[in-house]
Amino acid sequence: MAADRVTIPQLARELGVSVGTVSSALSGTGRVAPATRQRVIDHAAARGYRKNSAARNLKVGATQAIELHLPRNARHLSFYIDFAFGVVDAAAAAGLDVLLTTADRPRSGGLLAADGAVFIDAEEDSERLRELIAFGVPVVAADGAPVSGPHPNLSIDIDYDEVMGQLLRSAFASGARRPMLIAPDLSLASSWRDRVTAAFEGWCERLGVPAAVRMFPVNGPDADIVALVRGELEQPDAPDSMIFAGQRLAAVCSAALRLGYADSAVPWIASCAGDPLSEVNAPQISALDTQPHEFGRRSGEALAALISAGQLSSATHEVWPTRIAWAEHWQRVD
Repeated sequence: MAADRVTIPQLARELGVSVGTVSSALSGTGRVAPATRQRVIDHAAARGYRKNSAARNLKVGATQAIELHLPRNARHLSFYIDFAFGVVDAAAAAGLDVLLTTADRPRSGGLLAADGAVFIDAEEDSERLRELIAFGVPVVAADGAPVSGPHPNLSIDIDYDEVMGQLLRSAFASGARRPMLIAPDLSLASSWRDRVTAAFEGWCERLGVPAAVRMFPVNGPDADIVALVRGELEQPDAPDSMIFAGQRLAAVCSAALRLGYADSAVPWIASCAGDPLSEVNAPQISALDTQPHEFGRRSGEALAALISAGQLSSATHEVWPTRIAWAEHWQRVD
């Protein structure tokens, strides 16, 4: 009911600040200390405050544009490029432009610079994601919504526990006993990295083997990942199977160290972010085919539907279907 709507004067009284301070903090204008601005935003979200202009924007499409957020340190990877073009295709079909973000901060025109947003591998500290959700702007998070804080209207995720289970059980059926995961380090501050690592550790526990995990910078040079893997191969308990969470890393190490072949030092290698050119369908690499363009298209279509509806739904979840392109000498276990 309208009488129950939380107003700016109410928020100002509850916070002990002026109406002008609350208004400026919520609109992203004026001179407000960052700590005060964040306190106002968090309190407004907790109280269920919704700015009237947000509802109007949802109905009439004031900007006819959506935001697309990519991880700040991984935009050069082909997965994100293909995903972005999928979002663009879906947005174009719905008559929407796409604003590709280059920083995680509010726009100069205020918080409501777009009618909605797609986040791929959203970073845990994303201030922009929290702001958009707090203001009732529709948000779709693909493959990694932050664990803490408000939830997006729709999360679309790959089931990495299922994928990791298939890879490790199949590697074990093929003869592997000492698996290792090469995962991005904190240079990729995404729940995607945490979910992949947790899935690997969980399945190693179920299989009764140590969970060897090594971290690598998401933008690290090829020579460094080759050196890291070469160093692991020189250890007494060297791995006989390796799963690479970063795109292209399995292909790089396979080419440089001749890994992934039945008679090589590491006969079983896999990629959890299969590069379509060098990993998916490579005969020596088992690679997860995420179909990034179609993944982006689905995310964009879902966001366009939320905007068109003019009414936000409660947080929902979808599982994005994927397939594993198996290396020739792996014994598959479904």
